[in-house]
Amino acid sequence: MSNGKRLKNELSFFWNYPFGYEQNLLILFSLWFVGLQLEYLTRTVSKNFLQFPHNLYFLIIWHLVLFIIYFKFYRIAKTCRSKEFVLTFMGGLVFLIIISGIIPKDIVTSWPYLFTLVLLTSALFLTIIKRFAKFSPGDSVFLLNHIGLWIILIAATFGSKDRLALKMNLYEGKATWEAYDQNSKLYPLPFAIYLSDFILQEYPPEIALIDEAGKLLVKKKTSGKKQEQIQLNNYKVHIDEVSDDGVYFNNNWKQTKHPGSVWFANIKVYDKKNQQLQKSGYIATGSFLQTEQLLFLKNKMMVKYLPARPQKFTSLVKVFTPTQKALETSIEVNKPLAFDRYQIYQHSYDNKLGRWSQLSVLELVYDPWIKIVYGGMVILLIGTIALVIFPSKRRGNHG
Repeated sequence: MSNGKRLKNELSFFWNYPFGYEQNLLILFSLWFVGLQLEYLTRTVSKNFLQFPHNLYFLIIWHLVLFIIYFKFYRIAKTCRSKEFVLTFMGGLVFLIIISGIIPKDIVTSWPYLFTLVLLTSALFLTIIKRFAKFSPGDSVFLLNHIGLWIILIAATFGSKDRLALKMNLYEGKATWEAYDQNSKLYPLPFAIYLSDFILQEYPPEIALIDEAGKLLVKKKTSGKKQEQIQLNNYKVHIDEVSDDGVYFNNNWKQTKHPGSVWFANIKVYDKKNQQLQKSGYIATGSFLQTEQLLFLKNKMMVKYLPARPQKFTSLVKVFTPTQKALETSIEVNKPLAFDRYQIYQHSYDNKLGRWSQLSVLELVYDPWIKIVYGGMVILLIGTIALVIFPSKRRGNHG
C-alpha cells in the first residue's frame, strides 16, 4: 500500500463517526487559529453583528439554521449534542474566560471566544430541541438548567455591545442633560439631573508614628472622640481635644465649619516605659486650604494624622423630564437609582476638595439585555434547586 493511500485511510479512520475528544479538540484549536487570524485582519473593524438590531437578526437566522440541522442533518446534530463535544467546548470557553483575566483585551468580543460560544450554545440549543420533541415530566429539571445556561450565555455575549456606560459631571446648584462616554463623546439624555447637595462622610483619621526618614512605623485607628489613649510602639498618645472642622487662624486652631477645614487634635505623647511626657501639641490633616501639621518628638520621630478615608458619599438630586414632576432622591455608592432604563450610580467626586467638593460624578449604565441575563439566572437557579430536591427524577444523558 502506498504512503498516500495509507495516509488517506488513516485520516478517514480519524474522522470516522462518532467523534471523540481528539477530533473535537482539533476542531476547537482550528477555530481558535482561524479566529486569531480574523482578529488580526479585522482588528480595526467593529463587530456590528453584536449590536442591535444586527445581533437580533443574527440570533434569529442562527437558530433557524439549527432547527434545519436538527431535522435534516442527523449526524451533525448528534455530534454537537455528544458529551465529548460539549465538554471540549465548555472547557475551551472556561479557558478563554480565565485568559481574559490575564490578557488586557476584551476576550468576550474576540473571534476565538465567539466561535467557541456559538458552537457550545448550538449544542445546548440542539439538546433543548431534542428534549422538547420527546418531552416527559422527568425532563423538566434538565431543561430548566440547560435553558437557563443557554439564555445567560447568549444574552451576556450578544448584548455586550448594546451596553452603554456614561459619566455625568454634576455641580451643586446646576442641572445637566448630557453625559459622556470613555471617548468624551456627548450623549443627550431624555431627563436632567439637578445636584442639590453633595455629602461626604469620613472615617476618623488614623494616627501614625513616622521615623526621621519618613518611613511609616505604625498606624492605629482612632474613634474621633476626645480623651482617647492610643499606643504607638514605645509611645502612649493621649488625645485631649479633637474635631473634624478645624481651621488654623491667628496661630491657633479653631473649630468652625468652613470650606477646607480639617481634622485636628491636641495630643500629649508619653514614653511608655517611664510615663514621662515627651511632647504635646497639635496634629492635623491637610486640605486645599490647610497644610497638615505634625508633632515632632525629641528623637526626630513624628506623630501625625493620616488622610481621612471616605466612609460614604451621597448626591442629593432632583431628576426630571420635560413632562414629569421632579423626583427628589439620593444616590449613594452601592445604592443606585433606576430611572428611565438607566441605572445611575454614584461614581466619584473632586478628590482635591474632598468633602468640600461641589462636583459629583455619576455613572449611567444602559443595558437592555441585563434583565434577560437575570431571567436566565433565575431559571438556572430554579433548575439547580430542583436538582437537589428531586434527585430521583430522570435527568438523562446530554445527547
